[in-house]
Amino acid sequence: MPIRPENKDRYPTNWPEIRQKILDRAHNCCEICGVPNHAVGYRDSSCQFVELHGYEADPDFWDGKIALKIVKIVLTIMHLDHNPENCDPANLKAACQRCHNRYDAPVRAAGRKHRRRQEVEKRQSRLKFDSGGAISGSEDTISRKCT
Repeated sequence: MPIRPENKDRYPTNWPEIRQKILDRAHNCCEICGVPNHAVGYRDSSCQFVELHGYEADPDFWDGKIALKIVKIVLTIMHLDHNPENCDPANLKAACQRCHNRYDAPVRAAGRKHRRRQEVEKRQSRLKFDSGGAISGSEDTISRKCT
C-alpha cells in the first residue's frame, strides 16, 4: 500500500532498505498467498491468481475479448501490528495488494468509523441549545443541518 502522506514521517529514513530485505526474505513473493511480485494475470472465480505469460500478459491483448480484470501484482510490506514505527522484521510481511487489503480491512473500517464519529461530534458541538430549547449557532451551520 502506498504510504499515506500523513504517516510518511513515521517511517524510518532507511525504509527502502528494510523493504528490500523483507522482499528478499520472501523470495519476491507474497508471504500469504505466494503470488510473485510483478506477475500479470487475473483472479479466477475462486479468487486464485492465474498468471499470464508472453503476449497474454499484455492487457491490450484482452481489449474487446473477454471480461477479465487483468492486474499486475505489486508487493507491499505490511506491518502486522499496524505500527509504522515498528520495523522489526518479525513484524513485517511481504504481501500482494489483495492480501494486504484483507489484512488491514478491520483496522481501516474502525478508522473510518472513528473519523465519522469525530465528524458527527464536531458538527454537534457547533449547534448549541439555549435554555428555551431553540437552536443557536452560525446561520451556515443551521441551514446546512435543516436542508
